[in-house]
Amino acid sequence: MEWSQDKTLQLIESYRLHPVLWNCQLSEYKLREKRHDAWNEIANSLNVEKDEVERKIKNLTSHFARESKRVREEKIANTKSGSGASTYEGKWFAFKSMEFLLDRNKPRTTVNTEHPPNFFVPLWENY
Repeated sequence: MEWSQDKTLQLIESYRLHPVLWNCQLSEYKLREKRHDAWNEIANSLNVEKDEVERKIKNLTSHFARESKRVREEKIANTKSGSGASTYEGKWFAFKSMEFLLDRNKPRTTVNTEHPPNFFVPLWENY
């Protein structure tokens, strides 16, 4: 199937509206039936087969990962060279619409239960 830019952006928006498919911090993310229903809902709204929608999203997220890596590398290179802000922005047409995926793999903050914040450990106990 040939995907136009408009139909691709519509697919991305539908995907964004179904966080059960991409937000692993949701408890429903682990429920296969919920994800299956979400894929079917997207496929039906676009009049496309479910497998085709899943394949297209996989390709889009891979392309987005490569493009966002380029943006990060450019920012790091400009920071090291001292030239200031990055001049490179994602040039891919769907980059801005997929930016909601940037935070999905960031680790959550944790609480140190072994040593609370105001816990004092004398130096002689480390030896």
